[in-house]
Amino acid sequence: MTTALPRRAALALPALALPALAQSWPTRSLRIVVPFGPGGPTDVVARILANGLSAALGQPVVIENRGGAGGNIGVTAASRAPADGYTLLVTSTGFVINAGLFRNPGYDPVRDFVALTEIGASPDVFLARAESPIRSLDELVERARATAGGDAFHQSRHRLHPASGGRAAGDHQGNPLFAGGQ
Repeated sequence: MTTALPRRAALALPALALPALAQSWPTRSLRIVVPFGPGGPTDVVARILANGLSAALGQPVVIENRGGAGGNIGVTAASRAPADGYTLLVTSTGFVINAGLFRNPGYDPVRDFVALTEIGASPDVFLARAESPIRSLDELVERARATAGGDAFHQSRHRLHPASGGRAAGDHQGNPLFAGGQ
């Protein structure tokens, strides 16, 4: 006597094979390239992600910090890694910006990568020392115009010196826009 397999059970059979497929990867450690030095925000996020991935996948996940050239060195290294799923890249928007800033950054952000997910967002903020008399952006602009003859970012005397994370960083791109009144 043969027993027919109920239709719902037959439809579920492919799902039973998924755990077997999932177990075939990863069979070794994964590498996450961070194109910045250790201790920065991108590195911290990558390390948190690596801990979760390692626990979920049962394999070590190694962070490889490859800083330099505004992130180009690390991104280029990730773009040249074998396309086997064992090398991932955690970076910021600078890797897209760099493609327009550098003649040859060593990679093409559209051709060489596929976005897996957005991990988070990080706002840029203007800050002043607590001891400063400046308490708002309007006060900063007013004070800058009064002390530098209206061109606080370009005059040599009493010039404002905004800091940034370096060339190609989002805040580095935004400072000139702010200085120009745009």
